[in-house]
Amino acid sequence: MSALMHTAPLTSLRDFAAPLQEQPSPICRRRLHRRPVFAQNVAPVCHAYTKSSRRDVRASARAVAENPIAPEVKSGQKTNWYAVVASAEFMLHDVQNEAFAEQLRERRRLLLERDTEVNFFLVSEPAWLDEKFPEKAKQVRRPCVALISTDQQWITFMKLRLDRVLKLELGEVTPEEALKSLAPVPDFKPLNQTVKNYTAPYPPYKPGWWQQFEPKE
Repeated sequence: MSALMHTAPLTSLRDFAAPLQEQPSPICRRRLHRRPVFAQNVAPVCHAYTKSSRRDVRASARAVAENPIAPEVKSGQKTNWYAVVASAEFMLHDVQNEAFAEQLRERRRLLLERDTEVNFFLVSEPAWLDEKFPEKAKQVRRPCVALISTDQQWITFMKLRLDRVLKLELGEVTPEEALKSLAPVPDFKPLNQTVKNYTAPYPPYKPGWWQQFEPKE
């Protein structure tokens, strides 16, 4: 996705959001041993949740459910943005992270049911990563993708769910600054063509499922 450009004034975050698309839910599976996805020179670890991490996720989920939806943000208006960042491969094309797509769909469905502006997006190679966080950016494998939102509690919840991602606070920026992208998502082949011995009882999500969560240009 190229740098965010607009030819007409925007009134709210809804101008950035793509239409909702429904797809069948995947079967969630336990995350097993895996290589690092954002950090360099870190040994693989087991990602089976411990009791304490499960407790943190439940507590964060309750806070998200009880927390009022983040206020509507208009174009050009500065507000606090929060993000989690990781490699594009992990965020969008990892067989053990397919539940991520459904989590985003459920979140959007909740916002629409509450008649609330969609306040989260996927941004490929965000421009602010190297500009605002030059040292932390070195920890992120490229190409990368950021999940960005004005809802701090929800981003904290997604950090706990996704685990090996980098959580960042952008501070007060405009939607145009927060959603600016320097490069599109790379082309990925279907998982059943790239993963050996793919045995899931359902077909994997097709590449491009993330486009509905990218900001409109």
